[in-house]
Amino acid sequence: MFNYPNEVIVVEPTILTADMEAAFRTGKECPLCHLIERVENRFLEAFFSEWIMDRWSRDKIISSRGFCRYHSYRILRFAEAHSERLGLGLVLENLVNDRLQAIENLRKDSSSLIDLLRRKDLKAILERRLLRKNPESLRRFAREVGARLGYVETQCPACLHLLESNGSYVEILIQMMVQSDTFKEVLKESSGLCLPHLVEATQVASRRLDQRSFASVLKTFLTLQASSFTRIKFELSEFITKHDFRFANEGFGSEVDVVERGILKLIGTSNLGPITVKSESS
Repeated sequence: MFNYPNEVIVVEPTILTADMEAAFRTGKECPLCHLIERVENRFLEAFFSEWIMDRWSRDKIISSRGFCRYHSYRILRFAEAHSERLGLGLVLENLVNDRLQAIENLRKDSSSLIDLLRRKDLKAILERRLLRKNPESLRRFAREVGARLGYVETQCPACLHLLESNGSYVEILIQMMVQSDTFKEVLKESSGLCLPHLVEATQVASRRLDQRSFASVLKTFLTLQASSFTRIKFELSEFITKHDFRFANEGFGSEVDVVERGILKLIGTSNLGPITVKSESS
């Protein structure tokens, strides 16, 4: 979870503010998602060009137990597309060795329990009866297996990097909305945000801005979203209508990819996962 500082930061013109303004000029349904997708692509490139040869980076990956399911397959597809299977194999070798050691340790720790479950002498039979009545030791060991071998999604290095970048972009967006008249005009012509980013940005703005500035930002967000969703609604109607054989000859316009854009608008980019912002009570 990205923790946002409470003090207001004055945003000076930087490459990040330039990227933000350029993203809102693209016409994307959510410019923040567009920026995060770029960050992910740069992360994948850096992973193969820098991380693989860096021992500290490989150790960091091992300590996090590798990548989450989504990013593991994202990395695999990138490796296949860029002839980097060997590099990925080097990292996987380290991960497999680390997990093998954990499995061997579990096997040693479980030897007495396994022996008890296999033995046929009277003492073992009596002890197994006690286990059936109170199986907590079995459940405890099962939990230990999960703790030592299970993936911890919140430790995925790629997810953490994207969440950190996402938090920075949201902060910059809020401050640019308050400080930059040029950006305000760009924002008015944009497609707004996806709903998850709208919720996150609104919550962050409520903590970072004074009441008057927050009211202005909130009005801008909701006006943009209402306009954007009205457009999406119309395009979906057109998309559905043109699948009717009576209108088959009309051809598709901007609504040709509205299904994909509609999903993005509702749930945001798939590479970021659930967006979690700090609540007032945390």
